[in-house]
Amino acid sequence: MAAAKLDATLRSERGKGAARKLRVAGSIPGVIYRPGRPPQSLTCNALETGRPLPTPPPGSPGTPVHFNNL
Repeated sequence: MAAAKLDATLRSERGKGAARKLRVAGSIPGVIYRPGRPPQSLTCNALETGRPLPTPPPGSPGTPVHFNNL
């Protein structure tokens, strides 16, 4: 199955106020959680994030997403 690719940028500001500013500027704040690693805050372009993901085959866990620039 083809993985979706998404451009993302790490960000240092955290919290509700910082996330609100990003949304107003046309970005989507997010956090990546991985086992054994600290959470990473990131931001993605809202227009790019709105693209449809490939439909996963029946019975699969979902569509993998690879973040560029991380």
